[in-house]
This record gives sequence, structure tokens and C-alpha cells, in this order.
Amino acid sequence: MRRAPSSIQALLAHYVFKTDMPTPFYHLFIVKELLSRQILPVDIQQLLEEHLEVFSMGCVAPDVQTLSGQSRYDTHFIKLP
Repeated sequence: MRRAPSSIQALLAHYVFKTDMPTPFYHLFIVKELLSRQILPVDIQQLLEEHLEVFSMGCVAPDVQTLSGQSRYDTHFIKLP
């Protein structure tokens, strides 16, 4: 898996909360911040803006584990600790 550009890492580090799992609202906040700062390559920025609903849903959909009782492994697309 590729590492996120340092500017994205800085964005996420700036908004750290002291919880085990960020809420869906936090995930949506990061979507808004990420797109408003325009730190992504232009083609990626345009693609995400054109498909904002799908991008937003994808950012919160893995959190279904808290409601469904599924394991984190089953609901996330990457290996998480």
C-alpha cells in the first residue's frame, strides 16, 4: 500500500481525537477538509468531487461494523491493527 503524501498525513494528524474509533461524522469532516484544501493531484481531486456521494459513503461504510457486529477485518479494505 502506498503511503499518503505528507500533506495528507499532516491534515489527519492535526485532527486527532482521543477515541478508539473516529465517528462517521469525523470521517465526513476529513472528506470535506481534504477536498477543500486541494492538496490532491488535480485529476484525483476532480474525480472525487464529481463522485462526492460515493466517496463520502465509502469513507463511512466500513463503520458498519459497530452496528452489524462484524469484525473490523471484514469491513475494512486494508489490514488494520
